[in-house]
Amino acid sequence: MGKKEENVHFVCAICQQNVVSLQNGSYRNHCPFCLGSIHVDNKPGDRSSSCKGEMVASRLIYNGKKGWQIIHECKKCGIK
Repeated sequence: MGKKEENVHFVCAICQQNVVSLQNGSYRNHCPFCLGSIHVDNKPGDRSSSCKGEMVASRLIYNGKKGWQIIHECKKCGIK
């Protein structure tokens, strides 16, 4: 599944906010309101995790190529 197919609106499973799709050709991997996510990947973008636990923002890191990145931690299995 590509970015275009993943760029859809959704209701956040954590905070219940309505999140609209982006209009700049990108897509979201977290809620812009609570910064939470759902554990769906084993490796970024593979959508192969069966955990489906809540991912909470645990820290920020700066990547020289990508800018600021949110590091999530799964409340169910503990993976970061």
